[in-house]
Amino acid sequence: MHHHLAHLDEGTLLEAASDAIRDNRPTAADSDPEIYAAAKEMVAGVLDDIAEREAMVFISQEPRYVRTEDNLAALLTDIVANYCPGEIDVPSTENSSVITYLTQHEPKLFTAALLHESFDHLYPDQIPDLPEGVGRSLTVNERRTAQVISASGDTVGAIMYAMGIAHPELRAAVESGEADIYSAIADSRYADSIRDIVFLVWETSPNQGGGILEGYVPSEENKQAIFAVIGSRPVTVALLTAAWRQVKRGQERGPSSLVEQSERARARQRTGGPSAAEVEQMSEADIEALSDDEVAAALQNAQLARADAVRQARRKLL
Repeated sequence: MHHHLAHLDEGTLLEAASDAIRDNRPTAADSDPEIYAAAKEMVAGVLDDIAEREAMVFISQEPRYVRTEDNLAALLTDIVANYCPGEIDVPSTENSSVITYLTQHEPKLFTAALLHESFDHLYPDQIPDLPEGVGRSLTVNERRTAQVISASGDTVGAIMYAMGIAHPELRAAVESGEADIYSAIADSRYADSIRDIVFLVWETSPNQGGGILEGYVPSEENKQAIFAVIGSRPVTVALLTAAWRQVKRGQERGPSSLVEQSERARARQRTGGPSAAEVEQMSEADIEALSDDEVAAALQNAQLARADAVRQARRKLL
């Protein structure tokens, strides 16, 4: 009999096992407890195989998914809410039981396609456990709250508030003493998210060097000009202030100086080192402090600057 069962497909196995369960349920006449138990075990085994196959397809195709029970529960909750609302209470039911329910549902609801759909719907802000370095987006109200804290003069408090939403693990490390606020801001794993948080706080800070006192006018153009000056360096309040002052001086000098500033920022972005103009303004101590890579980049930037100068000269002749 086992040899015969081994050649049946999953659908036929489930149908045969379901018939055996129905005919041998404890309340049925002439029921066989052993057959009933074996049939239930067979159903569970087949459903487990189906579910595992679907799950592995999803996991192999979605590198952003972190395998935790909380993440799985979030996906299951979303599938139930969208396709069989009210049929099963996910929060009070073990994930494995919910998976079994969805797998034997007609139509089947535990599939790789539906797992992908739910993940795309929830990621990143409603997924409990995210990959390292990925942060949740702040809502409009959360952004306004961070700005209110900053406007009150508490720059660090505003950064910590926003960091706790985007990267709760990073804030926990700072609060526990495992890291300090500066090392957290400089952590390259969180660079994109942290730069937005620090900028959000800086532009509404009334403190010395903050955006308010510096006369910063919020605009996407000004923001991009500031980040062009900063390049790939870790973003701090002091660095934002220095970059904005440079941008503002360029704006005050007029369009030609803005072009030069843009060329210098473009050179820095291409090579990661200081521009030729920046090197000229450096002290000997600052130049000595440059790394070998930064020196090499500076030389490359000087070559780029000469090429830009030639192009500008040619444009004037045309």
